[in-house]
Amino acid sequence: MSDTLETISVGSIIFIAIKPIIKVYMIIGVGFFLARKNVLSIDTTRDISYIVVTVLVPCLNFAKIVTNIDNSFLPQIGTIMITLVMIMIGQGLLTFGVGLLAGCPRSWWGGLFMCGLLPNISDLPIAYLQGMQSSNVFADIDLGVSYICIYGAVHGFVQFNLGAFRIVGIDFDYDKRKKIDEETGEVSESNSQKPEKIEVHTDADDADKISIQSYDEANNYVQPIYGSDEVISHRIPSLMSSLNSRVSHPLGTELVKNPTAVDSMYHNPTRSNHPESINDLVKVYSKYNNQSGTTEDEVNDPDESDTDKRQPPKSKAREQFDIFLSTFIENTLKPASISTVVSVIICMVPWLKALFVNTHQAHLSPAPDKQPPLSFFIDFTSYIGNAQVPFGLMLLGGTIGRIRLEALPKGLWKMPLVVTIVKLILFPVIGCALNSKLQKDDLFYGDKILYFVSTIEYCLPPATSIIYFTAFYTPTDGEQTIQMDILALVYIFHYVSLIIFLPIVVTYTMKVLLGF
Repeated sequence: MSDTLETISVGSIIFIAIKPIIKVYMIIGVGFFLARKNVLSIDTTRDISYIVVTVLVPCLNFAKIVTNIDNSFLPQIGTIMITLVMIMIGQGLLTFGVGLLAGCPRSWWGGLFMCGLLPNISDLPIAYLQGMQSSNVFADIDLGVSYICIYGAVHGFVQFNLGAFRIVGIDFDYDKRKKIDEETGEVSESNSQKPEKIEVHTDADDADKISIQSYDEANNYVQPIYGSDEVISHRIPSLMSSLNSRVSHPLGTELVKNPTAVDSMYHNPTRSNHPESINDLVKVYSKYNNQSGTTEDEVNDPDESDTDKRQPPKSKAREQFDIFLSTFIENTLKPASISTVVSVIICMVPWLKALFVNTHQAHLSPAPDKQPPLSFFIDFTSYIGNAQVPFGLMLLGGTIGRIRLEALPKGLWKMPLVVTIVKLILFPVIGCALNSKLQKDDLFYGDKILYFVSTIEYCLPPATSIIYFTAFYTPTDGEQTIQMDILALVYIFHYVSLIIFLPIVVTYTMKVLLGF
């Protein structure tokens, strides 16, 4: 940090705070434009996401963490964990509590909590921080990106390994039970305690069943999304109520879908005249498949099913534990997860770190070019990983570009407005106060870039992955749900307001908290 910038004027700081967000909006705008032109279609997005999550995210995590972090940063990592717990749990509970007081409909309680629990904690802050590079305010921007990668890794761990994505399904369970109660005329507490059934009848005909197609049939698997929250455009995990369901990250392959309907949509030569919408996204991502008359249980091997029937039934608790354990292990073995674990191990062991980058903690004989023996691997991962953020933001723009509300239900705008006020106004104030307390307790260890990153993490919109979780649980009956309507407005409100409130938080942090 230069001496001249230590006494920088408020006007200059405001300009420095606004400049990166404009760049972010321009990249998002490119994705928005491409999506409206159907160049960045749902199918194309799925393919790009596969590249991002299997190659770009692991490369970015490896390059940034190994290069900038070592075992002397363990206290900073501890502060990141403390801050992230306050962000996710605190924001989740506050958003949920204020939303209930504002009259949130029961059908969106799960989505309300998820909007607070899961912020866009990776791509957006990385792009914003890198946009400040030319301002020379911080000399260690790459270190800040490394901190954000750690934030993203822990965020993804909670979102997928610990199964937080299932919270969205609570809303649709409630709607389903309510609809059944209305049709049967029986409202009882026992209905509310029953687990979600796989087979659900449509209004058209009792013989036509909304069903799930096992994605194991196509040898599809799901990839993780640690460190890149905005590139989720693949299969959301399969049904959780079956022990045979394989729950994993929603990236890296296609969602359970209706092949006939979706393929005809993609191969329609006139599709470019009709931009894809959220309804098209639901058709691809929903766990329901109207074209099949069977459920996931029914497409399993008959002999295997007979064997399972002969086995004693498992308790509900054991069944849920088996699902959780399967989810946890499978998601831990995905590329982004493995890259994060390997990166942390390497950066914490000086002799391993010295193979890739120069470090004062250990010395190895250099290669003929006077560089560490494996420095070419850092060059490779850094070069490839740098593409992750712009791709992620373009995919975010593409997702926003598909959001359209044809008919606005009366009073629906109130809840998105409340969520926006909590996340972009109220909680950043709380976050600044909490971080000020951590600073007084010397838990930022004089690391200004850590202080800065930890503060802007309090002022972020919801993770775009929530759209895909919601689409996964949305029935493909052609009717727009209240869950998707509210969520669409939430993103519109947030990204219209972010260009105002994020620079305010950044300006206050730099001028008051960091003393520029």
